[in-house]
Amino acid sequence: MITPRSALEHRQLRAPREHGAVLVDPPLDRVPELIAHNRALHGPAHRELWGQAWADAVAEARSDLRAQAFHYTRAYLDVPAPAAADVPLLVTGHQPELYHPGVWFKNFALSAAARRSGAHAIHILIDNDAVATPSVRVPCGSLAEPGTTHVALDGPAGEMPYEERAIVAAETFASFAPRVLEQLLGAVDEPVITALWPRAQQAARQTGNLGRAISQARHQLEAAWGLTTQEVPLSYICRGPVFRRFLTHVLADLPRFRDIYNAALRDYRHVHRLRSRTHPVPELAQRDEWHEAPFWIWTASDPRRRRLYARPFAGGWEISDLQQTTRAVTLMSDTHGSRAVEQWETLEGQGVRIRPRALLTTMFIRLLLSDVFFHGIGGAKYDQLTDVIIERFFEWQPPEFLVLTATAQLWPAQRSQLETDLRQVEHRLRDLRFNPQRHVARNAQTEALVAEKLRWIHNAAGEDLRTRHQMLNRMNADLQPFVAGDVRQLLAQQQARRRQQLREQILTSREYSFCLHPQRALRAFLLDI
Repeated sequence: MITPRSALEHRQLRAPREHGAVLVDPPLDRVPELIAHNRALHGPAHRELWGQAWADAVAEARSDLRAQAFHYTRAYLDVPAPAAADVPLLVTGHQPELYHPGVWFKNFALSAAARRSGAHAIHILIDNDAVATPSVRVPCGSLAEPGTTHVALDGPAGEMPYEERAIVAAETFASFAPRVLEQLLGAVDEPVITALWPRAQQAARQTGNLGRAISQARHQLEAAWGLTTQEVPLSYICRGPVFRRFLTHVLADLPRFRDIYNAALRDYRHVHRLRSRTHPVPELAQRDEWHEAPFWIWTASDPRRRRLYARPFAGGWEISDLQQTTRAVTLMSDTHGSRAVEQWETLEGQGVRIRPRALLTTMFIRLLLSDVFFHGIGGAKYDQLTDVIIERFFEWQPPEFLVLTATAQLWPAQRSQLETDLRQVEHRLRDLRFNPQRHVARNAQTEALVAEKLRWIHNAAGEDLRTRHQMLNRMNADLQPFVAGDVRQLLAQQQARRRQQLREQILTSREYSFCLHPQRALRAFLLDI
């Protein structure tokens, strides 16, 4: 039986440090149990999503997702026909980029869990996320003196969503692999990029889109390794009627949603002891009559993401970015709620894009598209906040999800006990500063100073605290010349250990792109699930 988690408990979710370690919570063998649990949460029959029965909205959304994933994936990969309506859907998602193996691990776990539980696995490409100048951080130099550099994937084109991001420098994109191999520290045996990049170049010629070229190449490689997933961009889903009903459902009750969102965010920060006003997300603002909504807006002619605002008028809302794009939307519900859906479709045809921000993206996927969602650590932490919003706005228990990540290092053998050694050196330096009497050689000069300090420590309780503090500092300063040799030696050790620590951080980082890892070893690790 699945025991629901408290939405605002402080969960310790940390990526494993050791090479080859994984985090899967709960274990994959509990996926069938999670499916049954989440399917039981679809709520009473009278619940609606803007004029449509909730159960019907779920059925339509999942039918559309199966069809869209099939048609999108079929363009570059042989895949079976869409699964039957009663087949469970396991879903994950990420930006279409060259992420590290811990993120890639989700796709392998998704495929394995789907095979074991008789489910259908779909990866949603989160292409409403923004990309500026795309590049990959590459370790370079030598094992003795490593460094890092950034190798460009494409030329600069200004910050815009992946959905809109065309490849602007074809030669830069085509030469990415040889430039990476030229810089990559030479101890990597047959990195994944050698198999990935010919596929990426072919996809680039077919799509012209940066994110799709990368993701289609990765997906083809996954299929060659035996994975059985399908993929679809989020932008495709956002053009469907169920997402548009979801958008309308939130906007129609926006003041209440905004109050719930901001109150949940304040509660989350309190529980997690966060002082930042922007972490994990900023509060939704209000500017005069304009209420901020948790969606992005941009236009095809100006694809810079801007925050969406809305204000009421008789019969509906005006939506705007408060800069240059303002439109009126009638939100009076007709019998089937189809009027608003048609208006969003018209706006899309006019080049106006409305896309969900992070919390609303996973909220929509978890509530309407998936039986079980597979999260990374970062998303899982933020979705504790999403759970609270679901509970308070939709007034029902949020569906459970899995949390997954893994750690793969390019040079795992380089990690040592350096951190422990460095802490010991720093502890001794601190002791030499504040307790030099413990370390000085005893002679006529030091005996008097040590005795005087001990007197102030033990026998000067009658003095005021300020005088006592000043005298102890003076005694410590007077004793420093007698421990100066030890301090110099320890500072040299500290500097050497910090240089070594930086070297180890470079060599053992888990954040390098999967395309830099040795193909044979990484494949064996990821398929071992």
